[in-house]
Formats: sequence, C-alpha cells, structure tokens
Amino acid sequence: MFSLRLLIVAVIAVFSSTAQAPAQWTATESLPDTYVTHSMVHTQGYLYHLGGLGGTNGFLAGDKVFYAQVTGPGTIGPWVAGTTVLPEASSRHAAAVSGNYIYVLGGRHFDGINIVFSSDVYFSQIGPNGVPGAWQTTTPMPEPLFVHSAVVSNGRIYVIGGATPTTESDRVYSAEISPDGTLGSWVSLLNLPVPNFSHAAVVQDGAIYLLGGVINNGVDLTNTVRIAPILPDGTVGPWAMTTPLPTPLSDHGAVVISGRVYVVGGWTGAPTAAVHSAQILPDKTLGAWQSEPSMPQPLTFHAGATDGLAIFASGGWNDAFDQSAVYGLPVAPPLSLADFSGPLGPGVPDGCVDAFDLGLLLGAWCSSAGDPDPPGDIDPPCEGCLSPNFGLADISGPDGAPDGCVDAFDLAKLLNEWCSVAGGNLCGTCGP
Repeated sequence: MFSLRLLIVAVIAVFSSTAQAPAQWTATESLPDTYVTHSMVHTQGYLYHLGGLGGTNGFLAGDKVFYAQVTGPGTIGPWVAGTTVLPEASSRHAAAVSGNYIYVLGGRHFDGINIVFSSDVYFSQIGPNGVPGAWQTTTPMPEPLFVHSAVVSNGRIYVIGGATPTTESDRVYSAEISPDGTLGSWVSLLNLPVPNFSHAAVVQDGAIYLLGGVINNGVDLTNTVRIAPILPDGTVGPWAMTTPLPTPLSDHGAVVISGRVYVVGGWTGAPTAAVHSAQILPDKTLGAWQSEPSMPQPLTFHAGATDGLAIFASGGWNDAFDQSAVYGLPVAPPLSLADFSGPLGPGVPDGCVDAFDLGLLLGAWCSSAGDPDPPGDIDPPCEGCLSPNFGLADISGPDGAPDGCVDAFDLAKLLNEWCSVAGGNLCGTCGP
C-alpha cells in the first residue's frame, strides 16, 4: 500500500503535468453606465459595484449599487441593480468586506444640495442569491476622509491615509467589527511616516501593504511600498519600506491572489494599462516586481477586486472617455495541486487548499468506503464516514492515532501533509 506522502506526491505530479497557457484580459459584462471613482468588492461569489460618478447622472449616480455573479475565472453574469441604494451618493470613498457584510467608508458625498466630505460609514448584509440588504449607518470615522483605503483583518477594519477637506492624512484608524456588522469605537494607530492619498492597500497574513499614492501635499507621485505588521492586540507595528513599485503610481487597483500582490493600471502622469505583481516572501516583504498581461486599455479612477481566481477591473477613465467595460484576468494560482473546490461548488477551484477541498475529498472517501455515517450518529462516534476497509484515509484521531473514522482529524492532518509536500500554501491555510 502506498504511504500517504507517496499518494500526495503522486497527486501533485498529475496536477503539475497539465501545462496552462498564459491568461489574458477579456471583456465580460459591462456596467450599466460609465463610472469613475467608484469601488468594487467581492464576497460570497458576487462582485459589488458601489457608488462613483456616473456618465449619465454624474454625482446623482453615486448612490447606485449593482451586483453580478462570478460565472467562471474572469467572467461574470449580468449586473443587477440592488434593491436599496446608499443613504447618500458617494465617490472617492473606500470599501471593504467582512464575511457577508459590505462597508462603504467616507468619501465625497452629494446630499441633494451640496458636495460634502463625509466621515459616515454605511454597511449592508448580503442575503440569499447575493442580494445586498438595506444599507445602515454605523460608527463614523473620527474625521471626514476621501481617497483613502480600507482593509479588513481578523475582525477589525483598518482605514489608512487619504485626505481631509483641508490636508492630506497620515492617520491610521481601526474599529472592531461586531457580529451584527456594526463597528465599535475607532482607535488611532501608529501614523504613516508621511501623509499619503490615492494609494492602494491590501492585507495578507497579518500584514498591511500600502502601495504608491500621492505625497508632498499633492505634488508628487510615489512608488514607495510600505508594510506594517498587525499585532496580536489589533494595533499595527512600525511601517517599513519593502520593494518599491516599478514606477510612481496613484489611483490604481491592487489585490492579493495566492500570496502575490497585483497592482493594476493607475495614473503615472497619464493612465496606464500596466499590471505588475510581486511575491509575498516568508518574512512578509515583497520580492521583485514582474510584468503581467496588460489591460486592454489604459485606465485610472477604475475599481479592482478579486475572487481568488481572477482579477477584475471595472469602469475608469482612459485619458479620453469614462468607461463601462469590466475586464477579467484569470490568474493561475501557484498552488493548485490539491485545489479541487471552492465557494461556487465542487469542481470550481478557488486558488486555495482549504476546507472546501477537504470537504470534497471527505465525500469522495466516504463514497469509496461505502459506509456513510450521518452527522450526529454516535454509534460509533464518527462525524464523517467509517473506514474499516479504507485505512489509507484514516490517519489521525483525537489522540493523534487512527480512530476508525475518516473525519476532521484526518483532514487536518492531510492539509498539513499537503502543505509540507507543496512547500507551503500561500492562502494562509497551512500550518499547525
């Protein structure tokens, strides 16, 4: 009988032998109108368009919310108008996701009479079939901000930099996210070394990355990339420099997929179509930036998001006209070796070796063993399936030894074996 490790190596060899052609950007379902200075996020298998300046109604279009289901790597279905709109039209805001909650933070608002700078925070809970629920107001930020960024990590939302009505900001704030989606009190964290706005920010494995932006009171673009660790108490440690961007850049998109940071489009003095990526190294710094397939056209003031398999870019300005196009770039994850399934269901990998894959594997094992054990069956206690004739799958139990069941203990051990053989899983699911 093969050992578990040999079986894993065999599986890796099979998956590794399939060559993949380089992916390219393709157009998918366009937005209902042209939009700039909006935001886009992904959660629960859907993309969400939030606010911005519309080509038809300008500021009046800034309360619009649209959503579209991801139908494959880099493709989406038609955009559907949300049943509720933002409380006020918003552009140049920040947006973030925590579970099935979407947040829109600050920005330039149109209150029906005037354009104002806002500290308001709105949130919506995603319901069945991706439908966003009613928008509610929660704890406002400590000050009005626009052209800032927001990320979520370990139950907290972080707001970084931006500008106030009178000056650029070096402030960093965070607030705890409650189970009902509301935010606790905002706390001030360690400031940025210099004020910075129109940048991008991403978070991965307990570190925040701040990429590019505008500095020196709006005079200069920067290619600086800074990193700050998120400490156990939710604060951030000192901001340190890591590998700079290939060129000074602002008003760009940024996402993380399988342990690589991707920077998409933006403003270099004119809109750019360039896309670059850098590996996140074990010490959290970034490796060298490399060129990726360029977008079909140069874009700035666009929005970017990822579902873990592809990068999406929507709307924006191409130096001549506002755009409604939405493009997708499938990104082959470095570790797809045991990536069988994801939130969209069996057979739809999501770029990670995680609980979705283990659940699918458990189902396959149970089917092969021919002895399913319904959840809750305590005779014998086995929350999985019995394996009297399928010992290869039964490798662990509460005491670290086989226990006659294919269950969560075995799946956890198998995940660690996969991580060991593959050299680490960049989705953050590997480890003890």
